[in-house]
Amino acid sequence: MLANFILKTKIIVDGNLIESSNNIFHAVAECGSEQSNINVIADPAATVEINGMKQNSQIVSLFNYGNNIFSIKINSQDYTLIVVRYYNHIVYEYPDVPTINCNQQTNGGYDFRAFQWYRNNAAISGANNPYYRISDNATYYCEITLSNGDKWRTCSILQTTNTTGRLMAYPNPTQGQITINSSDEQLSTGKMIQVFDIFGRLVLHSTTNSFDMSVLSDGVYVIKVNNETVRVVVKK
Repeated sequence: MLANFILKTKIIVDGNLIESSNNIFHAVAECGSEQSNINVIADPAATVEINGMKQNSQIVSLFNYGNNIFSIKINSQDYTLIVVRYYNHIVYEYPDVPTINCNQQTNGGYDFRAFQWYRNNAAISGANNPYYRISDNATYYCEITLSNGDKWRTCSILQTTNTTGRLMAYPNPTQGQITINSSDEQLSTGKMIQVFDIFGRLVLHSTTNSFDMSVLSDGVYVIKVNNETVRVVVKK
């Protein structure tokens, strides 16, 4: 009876079914998220506890970068859930140079000691600085070693190094207000202008070629009109 019950048990984090190894479940939080939603699906007759509280579902806070550890108990069976929160504080002095903030006064007091950049999940030889100049289109991230030996990694960066078409943006960098023009034609009012972050998420849109980006965090964004793109740095 117990074996049948265990086979029915599922742990879902942020809508994703999590695989286990030796009663340890590993999940990765959505980039930039400070919370995760844990949902335990078990036999209706089972007693489920999350962090010592009898409940099947709980929204938990991710206080730490790296591993956040939670206990799950189903009847008499103990499980460990590890939710990894990626470090997402990357700054840009230039559009193609993502940089880890090593200033302890502004990065939360973290002491970073070593860095390794990855391109499409493969370590880049010699890329051991807190910054990396990207030379082609790929997915990048950095593994950070802290002074206590812990290892974090950054969120993945979907980097596009080249703009397409003849779009122009000014001022660039901008503190907020931006104007988009094309050298081929005047952008007409009503044409959809989309703004994407470095993770490929649509974060803003406008139907006028002059608009305000000050609601966005500092960083690099891709502005797209039809099939043309231009990169813009927001730096307030």
